Order: sequence, then structure tokens, then C-alpha cells
Amino acid sequence: MISDRNVEANRLGQKQGELTYWTSDGAGALDVLASWTPVSADAFQAKLVAAAAQFPLIEDPEFHEDHKHVTLYVHGYNNTWMDAVQRYQSICESLFSGEDSLGLCILFTLAVAGSSAGLLSGPICCGCGFS
Repeated sequence: MISDRNVEANRLGQKQGELTYWTSDGAGALDVLASWTPVSADAFQAKLVAAAAQFPLIEDPEFHEDHKHVTLYVHGYNNTWMDAVQRYQSICESLFSGEDSLGLCILFTLAVAGSSAGLLSGPICCGCGFS
């Protein structure tokens, strides 16, 4: 998970904070912050690259349905972290788990409470090196 939300007790809040990176092994309810481990941007990037490197190589592009993907899920406007992470867990369970998994899904949750103008307040970078 990548987030710019503030940390409140056992969840992420609605206010903007520093950009943070989190990993989870998928065990337990993801809407409990204790199920997530904060990591540095470099560690997050390394884990992402390592996970994507495990995707099978597809030699024939005709079989594109067998490709695995890294997907960035960005929740809808004005969702709480609880709403966003519960929807994310549902998406992961249906599309990104088991033998027919589409690959890897990452939650990108933004603090956008009260006004859509918050979406336009400035660039947000995931730390990937591109801007």
C-alpha cells in the first residue's frame, strides 16, 4: 500500500500526511493497520521488483491472457481508508489470488476529504523514479 494519509491509532485517517509505504502478507483483516508493516520507499520498490520478477515469462504474445500484471488500485473520491482497504481486499480476493491470479495489486490510498480540489493540490509520486 502507498498512502499520503495521516496515521491514527489502528488506521489511516482522512488528513494528508507524509507519503508512506506498507506491506502485508495478506493474513488477517487488512482494515486493521496492525496487519500492515511500514517500509521505506527503497524497500517497497525492491519488494515490488522482486515480486514482479517472479511472474512467468510469456514467450508467445498470442497468449496474453496468461500474463501477470502489477495493478495500482486507486479508490474513489472521498473514501475513508476503511472503505478503500475493504474494497481493495475484495478485489485482491477475487482477481489477485489463487492459481488464476492476475498478478499483484497495490492499493494507493489518498487523503481526499471534503473537496475534490484536494485532488489537484500537487503531484504525488510513489517513489518509482519517474515524475
